Amino acid sequence: MSSLNKPVHISSELASGVFQICRPFFKQYGLNGFSYSRIYSDGARTELWSNALAFEHAFYKETYLVGADTPSYVSATERFAIVEITVNEYPKFWRAQCKQQLGDLRELFNHDHAFMLINKEHEYHEYIIYYAPVFAVSALNFCINNLNALEHFADSFKLKAVELIQAADRHRLSLPCMHFFEDEGEQLVRSKLPVCSTTSILTLREREVAKLLLIGKVAREIACLLHISPRTVESHIKHIKVKTNCSNKSELISFLYQL
Repeated sequence: MSSLNKPVHISSELASGVFQICRPFFKQYGLNGFSYSRIYSDGARTELWSNALAFEHAFYKETYLVGADTPSYVSATERFAIVEITVNEYPKFWRAQCKQQLGDLRELFNHDHAFMLINKEHEYHEYIIYYAPVFAVSALNFCINNLNALEHFADSFKLKAVELIQAADRHRLSLPCMHFFEDEGEQLVRSKLPVCSTTSILTLREREVAKLLLIGKVAREIACLLHISPRTVESHIKHIKVKTNCSNKSELISFLYQL
């Protein structure tokens, strides 16, 4: 293989194997992208993507994710995250970087509606992200409704891809984490908008309810998904409205969309 065609990293070579494992699942559920990440405490990352070009774009061409300390911004106590919503809680620099990354995935690779599973292990944090085509506007609803299927496939992938994971793990991306803090002006603005920092303002269950509200779920559906009563859901919504100073559900949803 000539140097001109040589992949920039072993994860590029492994992408075809990742895609082969994912292809039946993609076909069954209408998805088109998958990434598996381990992030260690020193910032080193193990990366496996189903799309080699998307991986190279993120880490080598545009380097949007180089230095991102994802575990500092994503709660390890949460089961999942809607990526486009979660990045709004990142510091200003990383928020801009990640939004640009999501935009490029959408425009260049037709990977949209990113939905992330979260798993905290002793030595690293593990993130699995599913993507769907841009036109699949109900993809996030699908992911919420089929969370168990996504988690089951994630477990299956880790078994089938054990050799791929080991190979990528032997060639971790050594990317020391870079921390960017908000300037005084942004801190002031965000202090006036309580839920801009939902990690500290809302409880874990309230954040789960808020996420589902944002994708159009009603109390009955939220209750079913979270295995709690509709009355409990309404109670959580009431508490969220109080904390965000919103007088009704429509105002609350509008407010959350602006974060």
